[in-house]
Amino acid sequence: MQAIADPQSKIDQKEFAEFLEWKKFRSMQERSAIGELTSSTLTNPPLVVHNPLCVRKQQEEGLCMVGSVRAKGKCKNCGGKFINSGKALGCPKCFITPEKYIVDYHYKGKRYRLFKDKSGEILDSYNRAKRLIERIRGEIDEGSHDPTFYVQTDKRKFQFDQYIWTWFDLIKDNLAPSTTLLREKIIKKHYIPFFTNQDIREIRSGDIVKFLKKLRNKKSNNDEKLSSGYIKTIIITLHKVFSDAYSWEDIIKIPVFPKIQVIVKPFKWIDRKTQELILNETDPRHHPIFNFLFLTGCRICEATALKWDCVNLKENTLLFKRTHSAGKLKETTKVNGLAATSPY
Repeated sequence: MQAIADPQSKIDQKEFAEFLEWKKFRSMQERSAIGELTSSTLTNPPLVVHNPLCVRKQQEEGLCMVGSVRAKGKCKNCGGKFINSGKALGCPKCFITPEKYIVDYHYKGKRYRLFKDKSGEILDSYNRAKRLIERIRGEIDEGSHDPTFYVQTDKRKFQFDQYIWTWFDLIKDNLAPSTTLLREKIIKKHYIPFFTNQDIREIRSGDIVKFLKKLRNKKSNNDEKLSSGYIKTIIITLHKVFSDAYSWEDIIKIPVFPKIQVIVKPFKWIDRKTQELILNETDPRHHPIFNFLFLTGCRICEATALKWDCVNLKENTLLFKRTHSAGKLKETTKVNGLAATSPY
């Protein structure tokens, strides 16, 4: 409890006393209406009969007036309750203010009691708490209010460095092992260093543009700039994160993502003569394997995944319906999970 000598805790005693007189008079009016007091009790009403809260409500007629500012605890001097005069919370006996405040309001059938503002600062003054409740009212008027921005336990799960791993755990079972490893690498090496401590709900298109600029200036382990294809993979994966967050109703809007142009380099084919020269330099025991790859044009991971059920001796064909991904056998091929037939 702060002493009254502290400027932050000082109350205008005259103004507060007038409010208390009004409050007392208003209580007498209500009691008179139900017959508890006679009209003679009200012959000498106080001069101040306007409730500051009512005046403000009339000024803001038509706007949201949900919620209130309350004190956390009671007066430590007398144990009494703090009273809200519309300009301050104070003890009517000791004329001191609370040390901490609470913003208390209901939204969509649920009650919220906030002890900190959006930035995580404790509500240690009436003005700070008042600004918070007014901000919340404005958001409700605009239809943009989201209580999870203010509830500290909810805020943490929306921080990007935590949200991205929640997303990854939910989608990784549907990925190929090699894709799982790639996305995990992208998260650790690119996403988290840039977006750490940012709330995913507050990431805007400008942040994506800055992230893209950083990627284009970044170098790989061999001191070369990242390829345009790899950068596109990073950006497309990030867009998938926001698309899923939107479909899960965790964000209200997907940021606009820039289009990435991939520089396609021409393929450098090795002609048959060069292939034979290379083949002659290898162990003769491996020649059948290399000849098989030359003739069919299949991927190495598809060749190593062949089983006898893929061989059709009657029609002299091979069916490529499996692949190896990160050393694990997968029952689909890399290209859209489709099987391919090749003569032999």
